[in-house]
Amino acid sequence: MSPTLHTVTTLAQFSLVRDCMWESFSIPYSPYMSILFPIKTPTAEGLAAAIQESKERLWGFHEGDEDSVWVYVVDEDEDADEDEDQIEEDGKIGGNEKVLAAANWLFHKKNPFGEEEKKEEEEEKGTADVNEGEKKDKSKKNIDEKSKEKDNDLGSWWPEGEARDFTKKVLPQLFDVKKKRMRRPHAQLSLMYTLPTSRGRGHGSLIMKFGMSRISEMDVEAVVEASADGLTLYEKFGFRTVDVITMDTTFEMGKEEGKEKEKEKPGYIWRKMAYELGEKRTWWMWKPRPGKRVYERGMDVPWEERG
Repeated sequence: MSPTLHTVTTLAQFSLVRDCMWESFSIPYSPYMSILFPIKTPTAEGLAAAIQESKERLWGFHEGDEDSVWVYVVDEDEDADEDEDQIEEDGKIGGNEKVLAAANWLFHKKNPFGEEEKKEEEEEKGTADVNEGEKKDKSKKNIDEKSKEKDNDLGSWWPEGEARDFTKKVLPQLFDVKKKRMRRPHAQLSLMYTLPTSRGRGHGSLIMKFGMSRISEMDVEAVVEASADGLTLYEKFGFRTVDVITMDTTFEMGKEEGKEKEKEKPGYIWRKMAYELGEKRTWWMWKPRPGKRVYERGMDVPWEERG
C-alpha cells in the first residue's frame, strides 16, 4: 500500500473528508472548531448534528465556488475499486482505505473580489440621473444594505446574539487581510489537516506538491493562513511569513450612531468564546509567482505601492 492523492468529486467522498477533519482538529484541539462548527447540544446526538451541518454547509460552499478543489490522501491497494455505495456503507474509500489527510485549495483564475469591487464603485458613484444629494443618500443606502447582507451571512450558523457577534468580530481579521492584498489571480491553501496517527508520513507534502503543480501552470502567487504546526512544511515549498496575526477579542459596542464606541462588559458567551480562543495566532504566509525569489522583509510586494 502507498499513499495516493485524489480529488473529491462526490458528496460521499466529501463526507469522509469532513470526518477526517473533525478527528484531525481534535488532537490538538483547534479553538476555531467551536466558532465555525458549534456543537449546540453537548451530547453524542449534538455532535452528530454539528458534523452533519458542517458537511452540508461546506459542500454547498464548494459546489458554489468554481475555484474550489478538495483533495484527500489514502493508503490504497493497487487493485482497490472506488465505489460510492461502499463509501457510504463502510465509511471508507472503496471499502478498504480511510482518509488520512485532506485539503481545500482555491485556484483563483481572476480577482475573486472583482465583482464586489465593481459593486462598491457603482454604489459610491451613485447614478447619473439624480442630483448630488440623492446620489449620496442612494449610495449610503446601498452600502448599508450590502453590509447588512454580509453581516447576516457571516456567522449565520449561530443564532442572533453574542456568539454570532463574536464570530463577526474574529473572522474578518483574517479575511480582510487577503481581501486587501490579493486582488488578482492567485492560489490559496484554505485548509489542510492530517489524522493524528498519520502525521510525519509525507501526506502534507503530497498535498503541497499537487498545489505547487497547479500554481506553476497558472503562474500565480499563493497564500496560506497557517498555524504554528504547518510553518516548516509551508516554508519548504517557498512560503514565508509576512505577518503574524493575533486575534483581537475585545468587546466593543457603539451605543449611538455617530458617537465613539464605548467599551461595555461582554456577556458570559463572549467571555467563554474569547477564553477558548485565547491568544490565537495565525501566520499569514505568501509565496511569489514561480521563478521569483522567496519573500524577505522589506522587498517590494504587489499589494504595496512604491513612491
